Amino acid sequence: MKHTIFFNLFTLIFVTAFCQCNFAPKNHFQGKDFTNDPNIPQPTGFVNDFENIYSKSEEITLDSVIKDYNKRADIQIALATFDSGMVKKDSFQSYTLKVAQQWRVGEKEKDNGLFIGICKGYRIMYIQNGIGTAKILSDAATKSIIDTAFIPEFKKNNVYAGTLKGMEALMITLSAKKH
Repeated sequence: MKHTIFFNLFTLIFVTAFCQCNFAPKNHFQGKDFTNDPNIPQPTGFVNDFENIYSKSEEITLDSVIKDYNKRADIQIALATFDSGMVKKDSFQSYTLKVAQQWRVGEKEKDNGLFIGICKGYRIMYIQNGIGTAKILSDAATKSIIDTAFIPEFKKNNVYAGTLKGMEALMITLSAKKH
C-alpha cells in the first residue's frame, strides 16, 4: 500500500513537472521571458500553428526545415499561424512585430531574426526581418518572395506547399546574399 501511494505521488509530481516544461527548441527560445504581453501566445517551437492549418506531419517537416537552417545559418527563423480570433486584420502587421520581439527571434547582438506570420482566415501574411537580416534581405526582396513563392500555392488552398516553397526561397536568397 505504501509503495502504491509513493508511486502515485511520484507519478503525479513527474507528470505535473513534465507538463509545465517549455518544449521550445533548445538554444533559441529556452530561458527567455515571454510574459510581456498576455495576448501573445507562448512559442512551442520554431513552428507555432495556432490556426491549425498544417497536419502534424507537415508541422514536423516545417519545424525540421527551420531547425536545420537555423543550425547552419547565421539567421534564426520562426513561423506562426494565427487564428482570426487572435488578432484583428488591420493590426496584423504590428501584431507579428510584437510576437517576433516578445519571442526574441534571432540573437540580440546580431538582430538576425526572421519571423513569418500567417493568418489563413484573413488571407494575409507578413514577414518581419530583424535589422541584421534586413541588411541582406530588403523589404522589396521579401515582398517578391511572398508574391512568387508563398501566394501562388496559397491561392490554390495549399498553405503547406506555399509555406515550404516560400521558406525555401527565403533560405536560398539569404544564403546566396550572405556569401
